[in-house]
Amino acid sequence: MLAGVANITDPIKRDWVLRNTDVAEIWSVGRKMKLRLGAIFAAGRCWIRWAKTKNPISALKMMS
Repeated sequence: MLAGVANITDPIKRDWVLRNTDVAEIWSVGRKMKLRLGAIFAAGRCWIRWAKTKNPISALKMMS
């Protein structure tokens, strides 16, 4: 998907690219590290969804 360097400074494009790109493709990591990083990112996405339901304004401040 990403062939070299990508300019993803736009938050909307960055979110799309990170959601749709495999962790191993970004960092060229091995199988075990790919599983660990995938779990970390999944937990982060879960936390953000939870924070938005509890206090949307604070969640937006934390993400910026």
